[in-house]
Amino acid sequence: MRYITRWLTLANSNTFTNKLGVKFLKLAFLLGVGCFGMLAQANMVYVANCGSNNVSVIDPNTNSVSTTVSVGICPRDIAVNLAGTRVYVANYNSNNVSVIDTGSNSVVATITVGSYPVGVTVNPSGTRVYVANSKSNNISVIDTATNSVVATVTGYYDKVVVNPDGTRFYVADRADGIDNVSVIDTSTYNLVATIPLIGNPIPFSMIINSAGTRVYVSNRIGNISEIDTNTNRVVATSKIMGEEPRSIAINSSGTRIYVTNQSDNNISVIDTTNFSANSTVAVGKFPWGIALNSAATIIYVVNGYDNTVSVIDASNNKVMTTIATKGQEPVGIAVAGLPARLKGISTRGYVGNTAENNMFAGLIISGSGSEKLLIRGLGQGLNSVGVATSLDARLEIKNLNSNTIVDSNNDWQTHSSASQLSQYAATPVSTRDAALVTSLNTGMYSIQVSPVSSPGVGLVEIFDKDLSSKNRLAGISTRGYVGNTPVEFMYAGISVQGNLKVLIRALGDGLRSRGVAGALDDAKITVRKGSSVIATNDSWSQDKSAMELQQKQQSPPSTSDAAMFIMLSEGDYTIEVSSARGGKGVALVEVYDMP
Repeated sequence: MRYITRWLTLANSNTFTNKLGVKFLKLAFLLGVGCFGMLAQANMVYVANCGSNNVSVIDPNTNSVSTTVSVGICPRDIAVNLAGTRVYVANYNSNNVSVIDTGSNSVVATITVGSYPVGVTVNPSGTRVYVANSKSNNISVIDTATNSVVATVTGYYDKVVVNPDGTRFYVADRADGIDNVSVIDTSTYNLVATIPLIGNPIPFSMIINSAGTRVYVSNRIGNISEIDTNTNRVVATSKIMGEEPRSIAINSSGTRIYVTNQSDNNISVIDTTNFSANSTVAVGKFPWGIALNSAATIIYVVNGYDNTVSVIDASNNKVMTTIATKGQEPVGIAVAGLPARLKGISTRGYVGNTAENNMFAGLIISGSGSEKLLIRGLGQGLNSVGVATSLDARLEIKNLNSNTIVDSNNDWQTHSSASQLSQYAATPVSTRDAALVTSLNTGMYSIQVSPVSSPGVGLVEIFDKDLSSKNRLAGISTRGYVGNTPVEFMYAGISVQGNLKVLIRALGDGLRSRGVAGALDDAKITVRKGSSVIATNDSWSQDKSAMELQQKQQSPPSTSDAAMFIMLSEGDYTIEVSSARGGKGVALVEVYDMP
């Protein structure tokens, strides 16, 4: 990571003098989102069947059961790690947890826990599993490396959820006729806070939003409690939404929650901004478990009395199809997300005639073996979306480990992979644009975008074509000119699969110590998802992740540089680099996958 940063800053260190002079390029094209249609993969769905002692595996491509996996007696709850590699099944009547390998869909371990386990949850890093045991009134803590119980937390026995950084878990507790939510420190297992629920509503299930700021509790009396995790207080209680609400799910943006109403045979769709029920959706008999796919586009609801799963389109809240589970009394459901990773990365900037004014992107591929990538260098094709540029783009890919050119192109039609570009619906608009599909071994690379003849605004894009492989795009580092108006800012784009922690840095003042003249004063980062700003920083030492940046030796060389660690949910993001002082100059933007 540091080697690429140094190479990009020193290789061509003269000041950029040209301006972009074009209007803001919207996210959809910045990321080349059209290419991602060919990259889409499905999330396998796992259903716990209490009556038949097995788990149904549903393929969402066909909306049918592909196989069933025998587990313990009466599997009651089910959870999947964020990597999508392991499924954990709480078996109510055999007092154990079955561990399923999603690659083979077979049980690879069985772990004895407390009496009558009713809830199971995996922490974000996948290192711990928390099992709520209803009869023994405790929580079993499982180490996933050894598949053994390493701690038992007494006094709690119901549904558990874990915050995004894994430091706290929340458990709904109905002991002694007092209904509350307990907050437990995961490092010490000490009680941090007890949050009373207003009116003893009998909590059934809980969910936490992706930001970790809100916990929502579905209560048997028919309402929802909203908890502020900063104050550990109930800040809102909804009106009665349905009869006997059971399980609860939330979309990745935290704007909608979905609750199964067992006696009403429907689900409630609830707006979290004002706690109003937007609609109800009729499903099968006695709906129990509910889950969303990682993109939050599909809702899956288990119908316990019908032995079916209702599949709902989240965009219009309509049932698309109903799937027979091939099991009896289904109660729990979980969706195995694809491994969290960067699907695509891109940067827009000015590309000049001289080497020092070319655009350089540094790329890291981690893992072993090779990874298939789609790489595009766009210039004149940008005119079709309203971006005025005369750039005749050329791509050159260099292996920094061996200092050799491994591939190049200046007209996508002339590359040997042109037919693959057509298959991926990724052919550039202009024949003057460059594009190729290539396999690169793990290591560090530079991607140089230069003009064949005419300079102008350019866009470099890298897309991972094999999102299921163990290799991965680990990050991008791009140096470019930053002006003092939005049309002159530098923009990086990333597309995230799953929930991914990333390191984002923008270096300006810190480049001066590396011999870069005309560096940007006081670099500022603005992170957007769609039109919403989700994070900003113009001094890494002031960011909430400052301590982690120092501990992991990722703090920039100047306190005026910007940096942050941030957890991103699945989707597309724009990272804008500007000057907090309104200045202009050379800057380096970096985005790294931090699994």
